[in-house]
Amino acid sequence: LDLRPDHVFACDIMPASRKFIMQNCPPEALFADLLARSAISHCMLTERPRLFPGNLDIYIAGFPCKDFSMLNKFRPCLDGPHAS
Repeated sequence: LDLRPDHVFACDIMPASRKFIMQNCPPEALFADLLARSAISHCMLTERPRLFPGNLDIYIAGFPCKDFSMLNKFRPCLDGPHAS
C-alpha cells in the first residue's frame, strides 16, 4: 500500500507545538485553534485570513503528546499519565 498524504493543514493552540509542527512536518496552512474555525480563518503561516480546507478525505487528530514530546525534558514516555 503506497500512501502519499498531503499535509493540507494543522491546528494547535500552543505556540511551542506550532513551532514543532513547522520544524518537523510543515503543512500548507497552520491555524491556531481547530474549535474556532469557520469557513474563513486566520492562517498563522500567511498572517492573513484563508479559506479553511474542506473536501478532505481523511482527518487525523493526535493525542496529547506531553509524555513523548522532546519539549518535555522529564518525558516519561509510555509510563506517563497521558500515554494511554
